[in-house]
Amino acid sequence: MAIYSIWMLIPILAAALLFLVIPIMIGMYVYRDATLRGMNAVLWTLIAVFSPTFIGLIIYLIVRNDHTTLKCPKCQYPVTDHYAICPQCGTQLKSRCQRCNSPIESSWEVCAICGEPVAEESRSAAVGVQNDKWLGKILFAAILIPFIVVSVLAFGLVAYRGTFSTSSIGTVSGMNIEDYYENKTISSWIEDLKLTEDGIYVLEHQVTTGDNTRTNYIVYYKGTPNMLDFSAEGLSRSFFKSSTLKISYNSISGGQSPDYVISQVDYVTKDVPILEIYVDGKKVDYKLTRTSEPISFNENFSWKPYVEDLFASKTDYIGDNSAVAQLIKKTGFGALGNYSIELETNMEPYGLRIIYSPSVEGISELDHSLDATLLLGLVKNLGYVEVISGDFSYTLSSSDSTDTLGYDVKDLGESRENLMEFLENLGN
Repeated sequence: MAIYSIWMLIPILAAALLFLVIPIMIGMYVYRDATLRGMNAVLWTLIAVFSPTFIGLIIYLIVRNDHTTLKCPKCQYPVTDHYAICPQCGTQLKSRCQRCNSPIESSWEVCAICGEPVAEESRSAAVGVQNDKWLGKILFAAILIPFIVVSVLAFGLVAYRGTFSTSSIGTVSGMNIEDYYENKTISSWIEDLKLTEDGIYVLEHQVTTGDNTRTNYIVYYKGTPNMLDFSAEGLSRSFFKSSTLKISYNSISGGQSPDYVISQVDYVTKDVPILEIYVDGKKVDYKLTRTSEPISFNENFSWKPYVEDLFASKTDYIGDNSAVAQLIKKTGFGALGNYSIELETNMEPYGLRIIYSPSVEGISELDHSLDATLLLGLVKNLGYVEVISGDFSYTLSSSDSTDTLGYDVKDLGESRENLMEFLENLGN
């Protein structure tokens, strides 16, 4: 599960390393060159390295022209490539024309003064001009490295945006051990935990289809110290880590502490998620068991507490803000991000508008019909549901939902059996 995090970290590490290469190369070059020219090597190295945008290097290249790297081969006195004779000891530094005795440059074919052909043996100078190869390499790196950095960062950004984890979460909590007798995989796992010490145990099953990974979790909190409130939150993928499913247990006052809490989470993402569990805000360890056998959230026994929870929250009126807010939270809309609601109660059809701010990346790729249908069925006088996130907008009316179902969507709020049948058929 850490593969995605490592690959996302590579562009940042590459950028940091590449940006260090140029100052190091400049510092080494300036120190070496300034030493050869008899200049203050340490001072000019500091100026060249720490001045912004190559200003220090440019100043050094201008100033260094007054300081030569050439020296007389006999007395080591500083000379330039224009000197024919060392002014200190009189050593001849250049060959002379056999006809006019003028100094000859090593690149001449004929004497520039009299036109006499220059013999091959006369083309060598006692002090040759040194080619500054390192400066060319540094200038090449100064152009190439930023280009590489920008390319790497652009590639990383494209990869990051292209694999942004659009997620959906379904949760059920407060399950009884008896509810799992029909599933041999889960029941045998729970049976094996009877002799274990208190703690948090997780059974995980993953299936990857196309671009999405569906992960089913059974979370068994054995030996709970207090009454607990359960919640699950999906955290989208970043440069530094894969998408994360954060499960939280928070102590609540009142009531008798149960011996255990069993919860289910159905999590759909575009990468393999990381599971983190928190108790009263503190991250805790858990024992994970993976299985290749399905522990699907959509099994019949899994819907029972969810149906009870939804049905207990239904309301006759869209104007009942508290009840409507609770229903939204219990559907998939509550897990997508931060949102506000607007109620249209002045005239029929009465409407519910869910507005996400900031906008949710990839929300247009999700199917919102299930959650919108549940709201339409469980709020008796609700005429339509509208979902808004940035430029994206989705609307489902009660009449359109009724046409799709083949029966009145309001029947979902008439009985638990109707609601159960709807969810079971959806699972099948």
